[in-house]
This record gives sequence, structure tokens and C-alpha cells, in this order.
Amino acid sequence: MTYILELGTRLFRLCEGTAENGRLVVQHVAREPVALDASIDRTGSIDRRSMGAAFAALDRLVNRARAGRGAHLVAFAPQALGGAANGARFARDAKRQFGIDVSLLSPGDSARLAHRGICHGRPAPHERIRLVGVGDASIDFSVGTAALCELAESVPLGMARLQRAFGEVGSGLLPADSGALFSVARLSAGPACRRLREVGDHPLVVGSENAVALRHVARRMGYLDDGSAGLERVALHALVPEVLAMSAEALRDLGVDRDRAPLIGTTAVVVDALSDLLGARQVRFAAGGAIEGALLVVTASLGWNAADVRPAGADSRKGHGPHTFA
Repeated sequence: MTYILELGTRLFRLCEGTAENGRLVVQHVAREPVALDASIDRTGSIDRRSMGAAFAALDRLVNRARAGRGAHLVAFAPQALGGAANGARFARDAKRQFGIDVSLLSPGDSARLAHRGICHGRPAPHERIRLVGVGDASIDFSVGTAALCELAESVPLGMARLQRAFGEVGSGLLPADSGALFSVARLSAGPACRRLREVGDHPLVVGSENAVALRHVARRMGYLDDGSAGLERVALHALVPEVLAMSAEALRDLGVDRDRAPLIGTTAVVVDALSDLLGARQVRFAAGGAIEGALLVVTASLGWNAADVRPAGADSRKGHGPHTFA
């Protein structure tokens, strides 16, 4: 049994990877909200109070993982945490206190992991796609198939970060700010989107928990049928003002997670802007991301095959050493 700890700036997540009918199955075991993002954006570092709360959350998740006998535990931090001025110190302290190695990812590594994790779960893994991950701390861009990521880069403008920039952290983006955000997204992501356009008019897939929550809202509001492959660009553009007009409470009533609801308006505007910039006629949505990609890398290093993940003589009781996610 393999456990992965993803240490984001808003959320620490523990996932378990197991083999079921010869396939890798990812189960979300536990999550702990943290508040590292605001201090990193404000000062470039994790402040003392946030650091203490983060280690308390990490303690609970590590103990949860180690309750499983013979568990193999691996931890990684996307660039948003690792890029903090004291991110390396955070990793050293985690090693000293819990005996785990935290791999600090580069922006490119984060984007490649997300690409691998999302493509692995797609019904057509050999299809070449353009992938945009609208995460909390960054927007990741990649092109390729499940077997090969040809291009990967990241822009440090995630949904939560943009939300803070417009000063509407808890209640959601104000409709009056949507035009400014639309322009910011186009300007900031312009170079990356140009490179995605140059590779050809491949299907556009948007991933992350924010994207899945937006898909859920589109379905509940009648813009997307359950059997539809994706949301037409015209429908997405029509959906945006309706989402912006809804309160966070109304979005929660539709079934959106409490912490995710305030970000739906920001996500809708950004996805609308990027799909326009990429000239996409349709937007597809996908679950999964870096944590699923990390599980694929780790299980492969233990002698498992991504398509047939039965252990090949690997000892899952071996320690918690570092893994290379590049």
C-alpha cells in the first residue's frame, strides 16, 4: 500500500494508491486545511503561526498513514510551498520531526505530474490534449498524451491567489471585477497559451478540484448534460455571469465544497478567458492532478506498472526515502 502526501498552501491531502482489478486506484483518505498561502503572498515566507498550524496538520496525516501496517509514505510539495523563502526549512523540519522526505517540486515538475495524473484516468489515454490545470496557487499548462508530456510550464496565478488580489477571499468574486480578471488572465497566460496554440487544435481539457467543481455547477444549472463530452464555449460564456451572481452559500446548496465555493466565480472567468485565448470551441473537464501523477511515479519506482499495478517484488515496508518527480 502506498500513501502520498500532497502539501499545498491551502490544503494538505493524504491519498492511498492500491491495485484493484489490475489498475491503479486512488482513494482520498484525509485532508487538512492550512493557511500558508496568505503569508507567502504577503511576505514571501511562511510565518511562524502558520508554520505551527501546518505541522500540527501534518502530524495528524502522518499518523493516519502510518496506522496502516507496511504502508509506504511519500510526500511532495508543489512549487507554491517549495518556492517560499523558508520552504526548504519546512522540508528539513518535516524530515527531523516525522522522518519523511518532502520533495519540493519545480513549476515544470508540478505541471508534468498533473498532466500524467489526469491523462492516466482518461478514457482515451493516447489522445493528444492541451491541458490547463486551474489550481489554487498556479495555472499549469501542458501538451501531450498519457505516455508523453511534450510541454509543461506554470504561471503563478492560481484561483485562490487571484481571489486574494481582488480582495474577495470568502464571499467570491464581485461581478464588477470580472472584466478586469478576464484581462489579467489573458495577459498573464498569453505566452503559455501561444505555445499551446502552436502545437495544434487539440482538445482542451481543464483539470483540478476547481475545474471539477465548475463542471458540477454547470451540470446542476443545466448547461452540461451528464453524457456530454464537454461544455461548448458559447455555453461557458453564458454560464459565467450566472455563477458570478450566485452567493457562496447558493453554490454550497448546489453541492460545492464549502472551501471551494468562493473560488467558483474566479475559476469560471479564468477558464472562459483561457478558452477564448486558445480558440477552443469546447472545454472538457477532468478530475485528478499532481497527486495522482505522483502515485504513478512512486508505484513505478517500486516495480509496479502504471497499466498493471500488481507489485513486482517491491517491499512496501521499506522506508520513506525521497523520490524524483522530474
